[in-house]
Amino acid sequence: MEDVFTKRDYVRTNNFSVSARISKDGRVWNEVKVPNIAAGGLLIHTDQDFTCGEEVWFDMKIDPRIARIVPISVKTKGIVRVERGDYADQHQYAITFTEISSGDQIRLDELVHMAAHKYRDS
Repeated sequence: MEDVFTKRDYVRTNNFSVSARISKDGRVWNEVKVPNIAAGGLLIHTDQDFTCGEEVWFDMKIDPRIARIVPISVKTKGIVRVERGDYADQHQYAITFTEISSGDQIRLDELVHMAAHKYRDS
């Protein structure tokens, strides 16, 4: 059986500072922790319960912590793909972006690659 976590379309990083809010309905927002992110999705830690297949909205400020690169704001919609168990008394969920502007996706992918290169060489 193929491991769905080793075959990915985008490189992930855990070197970013991400301030993120999540909503189930686009009206009520809650803060979540984002331990890693890619242009195709992210992993979240939250006290909230979600079910696989549930649609969610995100409002994020992503700071790649790279000199001379300004943080970007991204608003996107996603779907809960996998419940990854608990970590530090919070639920972990893998989210795939389903609606993200192509510009935001390209910028995010470029930032992740820049961070991967920066932190690999340091």
